[in-house]
Amino acid sequence: MKNILLFFSAAFLLSGCLEYQEKMKLNSDGSGEVMFSFGISESLLNMESSNNDIKDFDESKINEEFKNKKGVKVLSSRTYSQAGQRWIEINLAFETLDYLISATADSTQKTILGDISLSETSDGKMIFTRKLYKEPVNTEGDSASDAVSQGMMEMIFGHFKWSYELTLPGKIISSNAAQNDIDYSTNMIKWTVSMASISKPQLMTVTFEKPISKFKIILMVVSVIVVIVAVILIMLKLKNKPILS
Repeated sequence: MKNILLFFSAAFLLSGCLEYQEKMKLNSDGSGEVMFSFGISESLLNMESSNNDIKDFDESKINEEFKNKKGVKVLSSRTYSQAGQRWIEINLAFETLDYLISATADSTQKTILGDISLSETSDGKMIFTRKLYKEPVNTEGDSASDAVSQGMMEMIFGHFKWSYELTLPGKIISSNAAQNDIDYSTNMIKWTVSMASISKPQLMTVTFEKPISKFKIILMVVSVIVVIVAVILIMLKLKNKPILS
């Protein structure tokens, strides 16, 4: 993952041709699946074919980065072209969010993936939080240079979007996402940010109801069955009981 993120840093500086799409599904036990889709202009790939960072934009190399990561498994991957863009799509399964985070811990920066956390409130609600940020660069107090860089970011990268879609195991209560991007019927939520905006930290947060565990569901079903069987047995016993004259 370190190499692919280094590549993204190079692409970030060389052009504005990088696009990112993510779809994550979180299960009630904290496991889940996530599909990353990375897109970059075919013209950039052709122009910079000798660049080592460009060469790291390779499906097999990205798969290799996840090969020996604990708690994370590559389910599928593919490379395809669409509308002048080269896309690499990686579908991962993870046992916990902590394992997913650890799988990218060796990265020199986490601009695209960000920091993810899942916590529980005192009243039993769950909070999913994600923070996107660009690694700080030491400019030694050069505020003028920083202002120029910010202006260039807005001009060049402002129209390139990164999208993050999340499907939750419980009912959505609240979020800082736009209301049009929340589907309460399917517990799906989406955030879209521009490449330029991550020059400052971007926070994604959603609060949702804690789902009932599988064990509790099984226990409830067994309890209902036991009650039904008990009622039936009592009714049969009463039916077969002789009536005293």
